[in-house]
Amino acid sequence: MIEFTLQQLETHVLPTIENTDDPNPYVQHCLEEAKIHLLKAQECLVSARVNPQKQYEESLDFYNVMFKLLPVITMLQSYGPQLLDLETEDNLSNTQSSNPSAEDNFEPVTPPRQSES
Repeated sequence: MIEFTLQQLETHVLPTIENTDDPNPYVQHCLEEAKIHLLKAQECLVSARVNPQKQYEESLDFYNVMFKLLPVITMLQSYGPQLLDLETEDNLSNTQSSNPSAEDNFEPVTPPRQSES
C-alpha cells in the first residue's frame, strides 16, 4: 500500500502541482501550501517504509510538545494585540506635538568644567 501511494504521489500528484502556471496569486499560494503538505506526506511514507517505529516515536514526541505549547500560544494570541495597543498609546502620549513652541526649542546648558588643581 505504501509503495503504491508513493508511486501515485510521485508520478501523478506532485508533477501536476509543479506544472500549474495559474496567474492568480491566491491559487499559487494554495498550490505551494499543498505541495509542502504533500512533500511532508511523502517524507512520512518513506519513513514508514524504512523505520515505522522511529517515525511513530518522532511524531509522538512532536505532538506531545505541541500539546504543551498550545495553551501558551493561545494565551499569547489572545493578549498580544491588546498589549501592543497599550504600548502604542503610551508612545503617542510621549511624542512631541507637530507645532513646536519656542519653549520646546532649547539647548541644554552644560556645567563649566572645573580645573584640576
